[in-house]
Amino acid sequence: VPKQSGLYIIEARSQDARGNEIITDTYFYASGSDYVAWERTDDDRIELIADKKEYKPGQTARIIVKNPYEEATAMISIEREGVMQHWRTKLKGSAPEISVPLSERSLPNVFVSVVLVQGRMMKKTDLNQLTDVGRPSFKIGYVQLNVDPGTRHLKLTTSSDKQNYKPGDEVTLNLAVKDANGNPAQTEVTISVADKGVLNLIGYTLPDPFEAFYGPRPLAVSTTESRAQIVLARSFSEKGEDEGGGGGMDLGGIATRGNFKYTAYWNSSARTDSTGSLTVKFKLPDNLTTFKIMAVAQSKKSEFGYAENSFTVSKPLLLQASLPRFARVGDSFEAGVVIHNYSTESGAVSLKTTSKGIQFKGKEIVEFKLAAGESKEIRQQFEAQRVGKATFTFQAAMQKETDGLSVSIPIQVPRQKEVVAQYDAITASLESKIVVPKETYADLGSVEFTAASTALTGLENSIDYLFSYPYGCIEQKASSVLPIILGRQMVEAFGFEALKGKDAKSVVTSTLREFKTFQTYNGGFSYWPGDGRDSPYASAFVVYVVAQARRNGYRVNEDMFAGGVEYIKGVLRNQDNMPNYPYSYNSWAGTKTLVLYTLALIGQPEPAYYETYLKNLDRIPLFAKANLLKAISASTKNKQMMQAITTNLINSIKLNPSSAHFEEPNAKGLEWCWNSDVRTTAIILQALLETKGFPGDKADLPAKVVKWLMLQQKSGRWDNTQENVYVVDALATYFKRYEKDEPKFKAEVSVAGKAILSKMFSGRSLKIEKTSQALTMFEEGKELLLQSKKDGPGILYVGVRMAYYPKSPAQLRDEGIAVLKTMEPLRQTESKWDGKTFAPGTIVKVTLRVVTPQQRNFVVVDDPLPAGLEAVNTSLQTESSELGQMLASIQSEEQGYRWWGTFNHHELKDDRVLLFADELTTGVHTFTYLARATTFGKFLMPATHTEMMYEPEIFGHTSGGQIEVK
Repeated sequence: VPKQSGLYIIEARSQDARGNEIITDTYFYASGSDYVAWERTDDDRIELIADKKEYKPGQTARIIVKNPYEEATAMISIEREGVMQHWRTKLKGSAPEISVPLSERSLPNVFVSVVLVQGRMMKKTDLNQLTDVGRPSFKIGYVQLNVDPGTRHLKLTTSSDKQNYKPGDEVTLNLAVKDANGNPAQTEVTISVADKGVLNLIGYTLPDPFEAFYGPRPLAVSTTESRAQIVLARSFSEKGEDEGGGGGMDLGGIATRGNFKYTAYWNSSARTDSTGSLTVKFKLPDNLTTFKIMAVAQSKKSEFGYAENSFTVSKPLLLQASLPRFARVGDSFEAGVVIHNYSTESGAVSLKTTSKGIQFKGKEIVEFKLAAGESKEIRQQFEAQRVGKATFTFQAAMQKETDGLSVSIPIQVPRQKEVVAQYDAITASLESKIVVPKETYADLGSVEFTAASTALTGLENSIDYLFSYPYGCIEQKASSVLPIILGRQMVEAFGFEALKGKDAKSVVTSTLREFKTFQTYNGGFSYWPGDGRDSPYASAFVVYVVAQARRNGYRVNEDMFAGGVEYIKGVLRNQDNMPNYPYSYNSWAGTKTLVLYTLALIGQPEPAYYETYLKNLDRIPLFAKANLLKAISASTKNKQMMQAITTNLINSIKLNPSSAHFEEPNAKGLEWCWNSDVRTTAIILQALLETKGFPGDKADLPAKVVKWLMLQQKSGRWDNTQENVYVVDALATYFKRYEKDEPKFKAEVSVAGKAILSKMFSGRSLKIEKTSQALTMFEEGKELLLQSKKDGPGILYVGVRMAYYPKSPAQLRDEGIAVLKTMEPLRQTESKWDGKTFAPGTIVKVTLRVVTPQQRNFVVVDDPLPAGLEAVNTSLQTESSELGQMLASIQSEEQGYRWWGTFNHHELKDDRVLLFADELTTGVHTFTYLARATTFGKFLMPATHTEMMYEPEIFGHTSGGQIEVK
């Protein structure tokens, strides 16, 4: 190893696959020292020097090329997203100059590439010579030229006719746009006038579109030299809601503010006139705040500009609500308003308070004095007694100044709702019993009776469950719309509460749009928006739902769909390249067969895989076989293959004297595919019905399978979203095929001899007759005779569904998962804390501990907040950074280095905090969040509940309680 400084050549000898010798020369520079440092020199680079750092469109750049050759052929190109221009010339001397004309097309920058090529200079006569000094050679150089984009910069100004307004005033905005030369510009302008207080929550500032479009762009061209196959391999690129009160002073004539909007005005495509001017007018909402004017302009010539301004909305006498975000029946609290005197004089204030939907226990009119610039909080006593919306109205007067405020909050149920249901098919008459439970909130509960001429009425609760499921991961959103997609007529006939006032098709379209927020960079889908971790099976299910939506005439995001299709194709072919997924062979087979069925539905079948799975038919899950059967039926219709699968499935059935179902023989790993025997049975039933796979000698099997499925219902539905969506699909397919008799009968339903429902059914119809009675109409704890009868041909389907709320608080339960909850002040003082009382403003540390004796998948923890507390969102810019740092430190200590096998998603809501875990490993899992005590009063604290979303029989919850803020 030489220690003398200098350029050295290291020769590397190797052999290719055929034994041919390969000789490679690599150039290094050695710097002389006791310890030799080796630096590789890129011998194929040349330097290009531009005469300026920045140019304007229309100028010519002069570039000096440091030429190592006496004479060489130069291949010159102007590049960026592609090659924009190129030519060839001869260069002589050591520093020749080239000229590059720059135009508007060159904005904001271009790259100039110069490749110098020289042929062989001399023959290689000595075959034993290691280095071919005279071999053909080339050199390459790049230089970036920055072109001033100022000619494309628009100057946009905005102004309002006044700087200060009152609520409900009309605002006139004037906008003017000029180009870079100061001339009026005709442009399209997007205008937003938003509440600055809301924008400040996330520190939002309007981005400059000019920078986005005319900031420096990277080089997207790679240059390779074919001669490198002879010389040296190189690749070159440049990186770049009870009334209360009465009497007293008449303040009722004061107008109240209740029209609150965070966006006062929005226009996505306003246009300036020939003078570059634009005027818009709008009426202000009732917010008392600073509104921020934000405008972005663009022209047909791709010119851009933006501007910001602001104005305030205020009153000399101003009321600001001091209320909880919600309340529960049983809560009693102090709430009211903060009165601000922004005038320059003191005065006597009269404040009137009224309410609806909540019991007001205070004084209707309160009088007090308020100094100039002073603020005062006036609190009154309220008690929530029934579910609904509570509306608070405050009206104040001080001399000539007045203000009024009307604010609503929801009043929620105090306990978790419990539902029991029964459904019967009646050919003549039937008697049964119903019992209204004791110790319930009778005014909150109800009994609903339904009568229909189709058994599809038995699916009502299942579909309603899909619509109302409270947690919104990607599977649950997709499952909620699939029944509408596959049977919109049936769904609309039920008249679900979730769809009242809405068009079913628009509900689907809106939900489909949300899917994009779950899509990851590679086209797959994650369980939660922005999570970034794709799930193969969830992605396959989402693409299947979108595919069915397209087939049934719904508009979908085609780019999103195309990305999803490419992703599932990759799943199909590249299992070995997805090592991060805890999938077993079972999981992959379940995933890939769903992919095969989806691809067949969209006309892109992959029949080559059918044979592969047929050869391993006994290894794959039963529901995977059903998917494979439907894939073949939807594409090749190969009768031999379909018969093989059908026979295998029929042979796998579990028969009882009056029912039949399917069970997966090996369910290992299928938790990732949301597996259950109910779901598997439903998928197979639907597949065999769709493909007419039940043989003649097995014609009784469908009815037996249907009976088993109906027996698995709990509270009129099945356990989880996947079971409900697939059972609804299977039973809808079955009823359409097997309900043959046209109904024509009169139906009557009575309870304890009192007629509840009477209706004539004639002809085939999905219409369902409903009536609902409050629990107060029935005697608690007594058996009541329910009589149902019909007269005429057809079958009467009767349903009774009772919903009630128990008064007794929940008791601690551990049914496979335990959850514990502790609350304490974040900062303990010297005085002893009693464990349930918090001072207003206290930051409360809430700690949830979930204990599981074995691995659980897809776990949710639902932790209701007492109405007197609000969860602290430390991600908001308006929140204390110190609190954020303290919470981050606590959570980091709890989780350690674990990023998988614990809670991976959480949501902070007004009334609860939700935790989710795709996988929960054996042991104790801890999660801490912060809440702030905001409202004086006594508040119920419902039990914290945890369950497996796809196996809800495995659950746990804490006991209920109460806290006080005083």
